[in-house]
Formats: sequence, C-alpha cells, structure tokens
Amino acid sequence: MKYLAPLFLTVVVALTITAGAQTQTVISPSRREILNNESIVSLCKAGFKERTIITLIRTSETSFDISTLRLVELKRRGVGERIISEMIERTNTGEALRRLTTLRDDEFFSKDDEAFFNGSSVFKELPTEKEARKKEDEARIFGSQSGSKSSTQSRGFGPHGSSSGSSDVSGSATVRIIRPPSDSGPAPKLQRAPKLDNQGVLELIQAGFSEGTIIRKIESSPVDFDLSAKAMAQLRQNRVSEKILNAMTTAMDESK
Repeated sequence: MKYLAPLFLTVVVALTITAGAQTQTVISPSRREILNNESIVSLCKAGFKERTIITLIRTSETSFDISTLRLVELKRRGVGERIISEMIERTNTGEALRRLTTLRDDEFFSKDDEAFFNGSSVFKELPTEKEARKKEDEARIFGSQSGSKSSTQSRGFGPHGSSSGSSDVSGSATVRIIRPPSDSGPAPKLQRAPKLDNQGVLELIQAGFSEGTIIRKIESSPVDFDLSAKAMAQLRQNRVSEKILNAMTTAMDESK
C-alpha cells in the first residue's frame, strides 16, 4: 500500500501537465500578421534578405497601399525595388481574385440557365400579359376608344306649354399620370480610385524607380495622361524614356 501512494501521485502530476499544455495550445492558436507597408519597412530595416521578404509577401495575407505617394515613400525609406514590384503584383492579383469571388457569389452567375429563369425573383416580379393590360386600362378613365358620340331627343310643347327632352353624350379621355420628383435627393456618387497622371510618372522617376517598375505601375493603374505635343515634350525634358511614353500612350488607348 505504501508503494501505491507515490505512484498515484506521479500519475496525477503527469496528467495535470499534459492537460495544461493542451489547454494552452487551444487557447492561444498561432495567427499570422497581415503585411502592410510598415511591416515591409520594418523587415528591411531589420536586415532581412530580399528573397525572404518576397517569400513572405507571396505566402501571407497583405494589405498594401500602392498609390504613387506611398510607393515613393517606400523607396525613400530604403525598400528595394524588387520588393516594391512584388507588392504591386501581389495587390493586383488579390484584387482580381476578389472580383472573381464576388461574381461567383452573385445569383446571376452562380445558377445555370434553367434554375435562373425559373427561380430568380427578378423574373417572378415581372407582370403577366393580363396584369399589364389591367394596369394600362386603369390609367384610362373613360375607356380606350377615341372619338365622341352624342344624341339629342326633344319633344314639342305639350298641352300645358311645357317641353321635355333628353341628351346622351359619350366619349373618351386619356389621362397622363405625372409623378412628382423624388424627394430622396441625388443619387450617391461612386468613389473612384485616384488616376495616375503625368505628375505621378515624374514623381516615380525622380524617386529613382526603374523603367520596368514604372511601366508595371502604368499597366496596373487607372490613368489620365496628357499626351499633347507640349506635355510630351515636357516629359522628354524630364528624362522620361520612350518606352515609358509608349506605355502611357497604350494605357490611354485601352482606357477609352
């Protein structure tokens, strides 16, 4: 009996330690950080290799701001151009995937033809031919036939000097229903992403970005370039290469 007590105590301690370890694992699961611009700057300042940072960008959830102003800021804070190019590529790929997911979840694209036409509430709300005619008739007060007709009957004077007569008038009139203007106010304006213009390209060049990175930025951004002869001459004076100018021209042609 005296040997069973220490053995029992050892078993209890072992079970307690195991249960505590499992509880800690369940309570505090590992959760990866969402990478943003500041995360990339911190990794660069900490001395991580370029390849390591690019691998993190490709395998992590990201939320980068790749506007022209923020790209110039990243360049000035010591972030390498290959890393910035990877940030641009990752952001554009993520936005494309989100758009595809939105379309896939939409009722218009998620159903086959038969299920869509038979089950969609859009087609169920369409009035039938009978209902459409009824609504059309309700908009008219005296019928739908045009023209007018009248008849008058009269009698001569009677023995007491009185007269009598009757008159029937029939016709049609069409009423035009005018709806008052809506009081809900103007429709909300859609917010658009800022467009890349000539000044944005010059800022990227002045920040030291390579030709390839600038062209990639032009191809992946909404653009509003001034391609007049005067503006093109000014761009050439500010060391804008012909390849970049051609990319600007192509982007404007595709945006029309």
